Amino acid sequence: MKESFKSIYKDFTKNHLLIFAFGCLGLLLLIGTGIINVFWGGSFFINVANDNNTIKEYMALYLSMLGVVATLYASFVVIYAYDAWKDQKNFDTDIELLKQCDENLCRFQNEIESISKKIIVIYDTYNKHNNYYLSHTIYRTPLETESKYLEDFNIHINRYLDYNNHETRLADLSKEYYSIAKELLYFNKDFTTDIYLEIYNKLKTITISGWSDTIIMTPRFPSGDPQEKLIENYYNVLKSNYKNTGFIEELDKNNQTTTKYLDYKEFFELMSSYYNEINSIIKKRMRA
Repeated sequence: MKESFKSIYKDFTKNHLLIFAFGCLGLLLLIGTGIINVFWGGSFFINVANDNNTIKEYMALYLSMLGVVATLYASFVVIYAYDAWKDQKNFDTDIELLKQCDENLCRFQNEIESISKKIIVIYDTYNKHNNYYLSHTIYRTPLETESKYLEDFNIHINRYLDYNNHETRLADLSKEYYSIAKELLYFNKDFTTDIYLEIYNKLKTITISGWSDTIIMTPRFPSGDPQEKLIENYYNVLKSNYKNTGFIEELDKNNQTTTKYLDYKEFFELMSSYYNEINSIIKKRMRA
């Protein structure tokens, strides 16, 4: 309750600064005038004095009251300024952490997208069009199961969340994104080194496309060539792994937990949807 009132009060003073400033000043003057009038004339509203001595004494007392009001108002201004400085300091700290989150998140997403989209094309070319996709680019940089960009993002977003416990949606999204990203990193590594590599090596022997990614129309093998059957077997393994990349747990209508299995494309698109939402939240938080 205390924190809620404080939050409402801070929002009001921030959004209605002039009303707060002049309202507090007017309130202090009103209270001060009321106290003087009650003790001076026994009533909040007193009659206007007719003799000069009474007026001088009242004005001297009123000027003293104005000095007290000025001191109190200055104290309020200092307290408000200090509170505003703390808010600005906290905002700057959050911005610095969010900058690191944003940069590392974008770098990682770009990094994993270049591989994931190739894997989707490799599968779709064979499964939908019965052709082969020869991807040289998937091997141009070594694939690892760890990503510095992903780990740095995770570190900085957790530090930000430690300071901002109310960001429950961002915390849930970041946790899910990190979990799926780790799964895809392992899958991408296994896919390129264990599953697709044998296909890649066989396809290189039947094309003159050089080092550009290309679609190889089937059939390209001589009739009855055992290499074609071997590649088909490799593709069957590829398809099996592709179709069972990951799973998510959902609540059904009876609030029972059910497991839903996703293929690679669905898993990747789920991660991308989390990325888009995280990215949108971070950009909103970075705006003053």
